[in-house]
Amino acid sequence: MAAEDQGASPSSHRGEVDALRDRVTAMRETIESLGNDLAGEKLKYATLHDKVVAWKEKIKQKTLEDRLRISQLEEELSAVRKKHQLATSAAQLDVQKSGGGNHHNLESVEPQEAVHEQLMQIGKDEEASELLKEGRAPSQECLREGEEEEALIERKIEPKHQGAQVPEGHPFQQAALVGSMVKELRKANETLRADLGEASRFVEAARSEAEQLKKGLCSTKEEDELRIADLREELDALRCQLENTTSKLEAEVDANRKLFRRCNDAEERCEHLLHEKEIDKRMYEEKLVEWREIFQVAKAKDESTIDELRTSLCTSRCYLKQLCHTVLAFLGCECDNPLEVIGDEFAERLVNVSLFSQRLDSFRKLLVERAKSCCVVCDADSILQVFELICSSIEGVRSERDVAAAELDKSRQMISDARSQLALLEAKCSSLVSPDVVAGLEARNIQLEEKCELLRREIKRQREAFQRERDLQESMVATAPLQGVAAARVPSDGVFERGMLSLAAQQSQRDNEIRQLQANVQALERENAVLRRECDHNNSVVAQFTKEMEVLKTKERVQLSVEYVRNVVLQYLCCSCEEMRMKMVPAIATVLEFTAKEKRDVQSANPQCPPLK
Repeated sequence: MAAEDQGASPSSHRGEVDALRDRVTAMRETIESLGNDLAGEKLKYATLHDKVVAWKEKIKQKTLEDRLRISQLEEELSAVRKKHQLATSAAQLDVQKSGGGNHHNLESVEPQEAVHEQLMQIGKDEEASELLKEGRAPSQECLREGEEEEALIERKIEPKHQGAQVPEGHPFQQAALVGSMVKELRKANETLRADLGEASRFVEAARSEAEQLKKGLCSTKEEDELRIADLREELDALRCQLENTTSKLEAEVDANRKLFRRCNDAEERCEHLLHEKEIDKRMYEEKLVEWREIFQVAKAKDESTIDELRTSLCTSRCYLKQLCHTVLAFLGCECDNPLEVIGDEFAERLVNVSLFSQRLDSFRKLLVERAKSCCVVCDADSILQVFELICSSIEGVRSERDVAAAELDKSRQMISDARSQLALLEAKCSSLVSPDVVAGLEARNIQLEEKCELLRREIKRQREAFQRERDLQESMVATAPLQGVAAARVPSDGVFERGMLSLAAQQSQRDNEIRQLQANVQALERENAVLRRECDHNNSVVAQFTKEMEVLKTKERVQLSVEYVRNVVLQYLCCSCEEMRMKMVPAIATVLEFTAKEKRDVQSANPQCPPLK
């Protein structure tokens, strides 16, 4: 059951890890979909912003057009004013010229006053036209006032003109001149009235057009304001939606981070459990090897014991056979083959020792009965002594048989226990380690064995080469004196020199091979040292990263606990209900890890507080 529980725990952890991974993938898909939605909302916001900018540009362009139109109208009004000023100045020049020709005539004072009044009236008409242009007075009232002033001037001029004709001292030319001046003034007044009417009509048209433009601008402005308000509302809604989406995304990201942390914790736990299971597996393998050795030793011991018992049984049977011959001969019972009585052939075929023991007991009883039947003829004491000797030998054989049977049962029990433990260990090993891990370890073990074999061969070859080189050097040192003696006897034909050159070439070649092998060995040693340094560096980096991860996890746990305590204390301080504050006291005591004495003190100080566990 323990093996099943240990085998089931990694599978359950793997299931949890797979479920967490599926959930993480689902969260990632959700985040991607939310990111796509956020991108769509951003695109909508960008198009809306572009529309707002386009509307603003249109409004600016419309405002510029209106300003240009107003400036044109102002220029036209200034041109009309200039025309009126020119007409007024021309009339004044005419009046001055007419007055300059008759400067010394006193009778022309009243017509000059009339002309002056006419000019004043023209100035008033011009002021009225200016007021009309500015929009301060209605055009009809100005025209009516101008007509009234004109009629008043005519009424004033006519009696004076008539009175000027009645006296005798006035010449006719003076009256004709005044009449022509009056006609010219009337013509000028009519032209001014026509210009004034045209200007008033133009001003009215300009005012109506300006009002229409103003109304259009007002309506456009209202529409733009409504549109801007709608766009602002839509923008606020989009901002709210964006904030909500951002908060949701942040919540999802926090949840995903928590899931990632949980997944990392689960993976770490799984790795820790796997490491523990590997340690247990190694321990079980070591125990299995020990049990195998013990089993082999016990098996060898049992086999030797069984062989000894078989030999002792064979000797006992031989001794019993001889004893039976002796007893039967002593009793006068002729029996060619006494083993038929014992059941030798049957005993050899027996597998169970108990059957042989029963057969032996029956033979003993039969022998006793025959001995009792022969007691009349023979000496009873000697026969009884022989029987006692036989019974004691039989009892000894039986005791040896019992000991052998007990040892055999014990060895069988040990063998069965070892087999059951071996099967249990194999089941545990198969449940602890996955086939992929076993296959990987076996492949790695095979690779390492191949490398070791190659290294062994290389070392063996180098040793053989070194030994050959050493033997060659010793032989060269040993044969050097003989070669020196022989060199004295060799004729000077260059044979000795050629031999020495070939030997030196072989020696240099071997030296080169030795140097190359030494260089290879040094390169392998350097590579091994580099690999060891890299391994040590990687182990130190892994240890450093592990420490940093532990420190970060500790800081995160401390930060989370501090944040939780802060939130609890903040809720406690912000809560105005005393009952709710009393309910928060157990949570604060649990978070701050109060002792039993501190909890009792808090309970005694706050009787309304719920019981602290």
